[in-house]
Amino acid sequence: MLNELGSIASIVGLPLTLAALLFAIFHLFKLRRETQAARKASEETHMLMRRESASTDLARVNERLQELIELQRSGNRDQALNSYREIRNLLREVRRQHPNLYQDHRRKVQNSMTMLGRMQGELETLEGDIPLDVAGKLNRRILRLQDTQLVELEDHLESN
Repeated sequence: MLNELGSIASIVGLPLTLAALLFAIFHLFKLRRETQAARKASEETHMLMRRESASTDLARVNERLQELIELQRSGNRDQALNSYREIRNLLREVRRQHPNLYQDHRRKVQNSMTMLGRMQGELETLEGDIPLDVAGKLNRRILRLQDTQLVELEDHLESN
């Protein structure tokens, strides 16, 4: 009789075990889908944060460039020199914080920093206030920088 009871328990236990196994497999696949969805959401959030950060960084650079234009227009040499340093540091920070830049865009950031460094050097050779013709020449170069390289850089950072 005990032998028969053991056989009946085995027969009843087998479908229960299979049902539990199927239940576990179902939940593993469900968990896998949820994990993939969470990973995708996390990557999208990270991308949005990078885009926002890039826009903020480049907006700050453009604001500082606009301030520099005004400083040069007003002839304020000393403050303009400080502004050049700050802007070049901001561009270094953009390059450091956004390692996803293509090599071409990294080169554009470096070229922008170099261009600003040359302009700063030109300004350092002057004594006293900035003459209007010099301010005009420097400001045209800054506007060209804003309208070309920085716009392209912002487009790239926002799309990645």
